[in-house]
Amino acid sequence: MILEQLVKHYDVLFNSGAPDIAPIGYSTAEISFAILLSLEGDVVDLLDLRDDSGKKMHPRTMIVPFQRLRTSGKFSYFMCDKSKYVFGFEKNSLHPKHFQKFKDFHIQTLKDVHDASACAVVNFVNKWHPDKFYQLPCLAERADDISSANFVFQLDGHLGYIHENETIKNAWEAFFSKQKSDYVAQCLITGETVPIAKVHQSIKRVTGAQPSGAAIVSFNIDSFLSYGKVQSYNAPIGEKSMFKYTTALNYLLSTPNNNSRLGDTTIVFWAERLAPREENFLKGLLEPPIKARDENSLQESGGRADRKIEERLDTETEVEKSVSDVLDGIRGGRYIRDLLPHPDLKFHILGLAPNMSRLSVRFWMTDTFGDFVARVVQHYLDMDIVKPPNAFAVVPTWKLLKEMAVLGKTENIPGTLISSLNYAI
Repeated sequence: MILEQLVKHYDVLFNSGAPDIAPIGYSTAEISFAILLSLEGDVVDLLDLRDDSGKKMHPRTMIVPFQRLRTSGKFSYFMCDKSKYVFGFEKNSLHPKHFQKFKDFHIQTLKDVHDASACAVVNFVNKWHPDKFYQLPCLAERADDISSANFVFQLDGHLGYIHENETIKNAWEAFFSKQKSDYVAQCLITGETVPIAKVHQSIKRVTGAQPSGAAIVSFNIDSFLSYGKVQSYNAPIGEKSMFKYTTALNYLLSTPNNNSRLGDTTIVFWAERLAPREENFLKGLLEPPIKARDENSLQESGGRADRKIEERLDTETEVEKSVSDVLDGIRGGRYIRDLLPHPDLKFHILGLAPNMSRLSVRFWMTDTFGDFVARVVQHYLDMDIVKPPNAFAVVPTWKLLKEMAVLGKTENIPGTLISSLNYAI
């Protein structure tokens, strides 16, 4: 049910032209640099693509040729990879075997492509050797930044990146279309008999999970297997459905107004159609505005103030105002359905928590927007008490949970308490 709804949401997002939703055969990656190549394959320069608008430099999200999960062994990605493969260099060490994988893959994929961009890349891999890394100042001077970065290519004197070139894309799509699973069975999501995904893509940005991502569907111990099936063949999901649900979930986790945090649980929510206004409202309801003027009153006992900016002191945004208006309207005796734009819109709420290299589903709920809002508002009204000056407008759920945790620490909130409280609400 969960994966089925995520597959449907991928179709909604893709058909609406939502940004950063990769088509089949592609995926999103965090890109830090573009390698500027001459037609002869020489490295002309290294272009920094990172966003420097904040305190730290952040990579740019870009749609690139599909990057399947690397669990073991060495294999290269197409036109976009880490320095260990692109240059054969990582953390002051040379890795010629990894570069050889990158070289062989690109020569094989581009052997029948007659295009200036393809020639530049083929010339590069034929001329390059990891020993050359420190001979180029544009690389040697940035060795520390380069080690953990992803790279794309750009042809000198041309706009755009090589992986966006139509000829290159056609070559990639022709190659990708030939990559099929050896196992064909009935997909649990679509019911169709299709190639089944052996390994599922990682889900990223779940609080507490591994930075490289974690899996919802995963099998790697013999006792979990049955009838001679290996890995995710034990939960047969078609390659296309796997791609859609992982892409949709990663998109929701990267969009601030589609997720929230409660202790060690990451809450993801979405509507059955594009509904940014309703999703923003639900986000504001789950993280209600705090109307406190005295900053000291929000500090933890003992002078600690570890909530930082998340409390958004006196921030008068449109979302906060609409949440406050609904709360005030209910207190004044008005009906929820009279205060909401689309109360019958279907919504889904998913709670995820880290579990080693996997993810646990803490809770899963489906209902209408109006019913979700009505229950959360009713909870806030039931918890309402006479409060001192500068206190919370309503008692946030995270605050309630922290008061029940040992030493008042978020990391000490029992996971079962988080899911139980959400179901109760």
